[in-house]
Amino acid sequence: MKNADEKLTALWKSARTAAASDVSAEETFTPSIATRIASRWSSQSDAPTMAMLWERVAAGSLATVLIALATTFWLAPAPVEPDLVDVLIHARFVIEPTAPPF
Repeated sequence: MKNADEKLTALWKSARTAAASDVSAEETFTPSIATRIASRWSSQSDAPTMAMLWERVAAGSLATVLIALATTFWLAPAPVEPDLVDVLIHARFVIEPTAPPF
């Protein structure tokens, strides 16, 4: 097996000889995978399929939900901190003072 340096040297040598040759690129290509893919694309109709429509509906719904959530979080009021005096007054009414048991 060739090591990496020998492979690189062979690649450079091939690149130099290819650049020096005057053969056009169109003459060297044969019908291959690219031609088959292009012919398949050209034979397909331009009408959207049901999967394409569902994909567009899902993308639109996701965008709408994300905008609604972002707007809701942005416009939501900040939580109000209770006033310490109100908390103490409320605690006084909840816990009724009793006389010590002794």
